[in-house]
Amino acid sequence: MEPFDDPVLGRLVWNAEFNEWKCEWVTVEGARAEISVDCPRGAVPVAMREAFAWLAANEYALRLQLAEQMLEGANDWRNEDEAEITAASFAGRVTLSGATFSEDGRASLTYYDGDIFGSHGIAATLTTQRTIEDAYIFG
Repeated sequence: MEPFDDPVLGRLVWNAEFNEWKCEWVTVEGARAEISVDCPRGAVPVAMREAFAWLAANEYALRLQLAEQMLEGANDWRNEDEAEITAASFAGRVTLSGATFSEDGRASLTYYDGDIFGSHGIAATLTTQRTIEDAYIFG
């Protein structure tokens, strides 16, 4: 399938292996994240566009929400000689690596852990109410 330009997501390229459209997004801080959407060519649902636009405008706030859910565990992982991890330091260390958007505007998010959890990945769900839930480490 031929790539196409979406007015919100930018240039979308077909990924035949996963049967979805992909693009790369660079956060305000310069981190690169792979964005995936499952939709017909040129027909990105409004809910997907709105969710992506919201994510782009609120990405740091989402990392703070993630910190709220994972802070206790993060501090359990740190070495005794390391300073306590705060919500702000947690949010400053993790970086969004990917987001896969559903038609209804939900998204599966993945993050690099900034070596908080021994270089494991972090996964979470962005709900349609724009909150993070079901955060966990993997890998």
